[in-house]
Amino acid sequence: VLSYFIPRKIIVCADSSKFIHIKKGFSQHKFITIPNGIDINKFKRSSQERSFFRNKINVKSDETLYGTVARFHPIKDHITLIKSIYRLKNTGYKFKYLLVGENISNKNKLLNEIIKKYRLEETMILLEKEENISLVMNALDLHVLSSKSEALPMVILEAMACGTPCISTNVGDIKNLIFDKNFIVETSNQSELFSSMRIFSDSNKKYKEQISISCEKQIKENYSLEKMTKKYLNTYLKYKNSKK
Repeated sequence: VLSYFIPRKIIVCADSSKFIHIKKGFSQHKFITIPNGIDINKFKRSSQERSFFRNKINVKSDETLYGTVARFHPIKDHITLIKSIYRLKNTGYKFKYLLVGENISNKNKLLNEIIKKYRLEETMILLEKEENISLVMNALDLHVLSSKSEALPMVILEAMACGTPCISTNVGDIKNLIFDKNFIVETSNQSELFSSMRIFSDSNKKYKEQISISCEKQIKENYSLEKMTKKYLNTYLKYKNSKK
């Protein structure tokens, strides 16, 4: 109720967040969507970072490396992800898979039991902490987001800024980021996720490079920290003295 009287405007980072709040009773006329931005001077394509980090985790330059940056939590749905990885591996594809995030380690009993159940011990690489996520994104050939819910996933922005193709569940405003419908899948659907990963794996080198270039361009043009800051400033200047 207070949203109708107190704030002049309510800023959200995703249209999906706006719709959720409106359904809960917030004033639909108060919302402005300003997408999150990232530092494109930090998150950018780097062959040096790619080589450095691959050496760090003992992955060869010619090995295929897929990965997911996400804390271990039910909403991130690592279980569906691992089942999809198993299916891809069992179909005959050769790759390594890197998991990075809070509670992603050999100390996580549940995670390691799942990995062992699907016989992925030689495929999975677990890393609980990495301060420089740009290193991770540059090292990957593909980033996969398996979350059940998000608004505007920062990891997708970060991966794309480094020229890393992405597959994601259909969460939040992901359709504003990933345009190829082959790489957007429904949540908690291991078959769709596996199929999407297989489609990417089967794509030729030229097409993968086209995706990579498109990713970089998308972030530079629409999701830079500079662009986000400018939108916030312009919004503030526009409404600071208004009564509505």
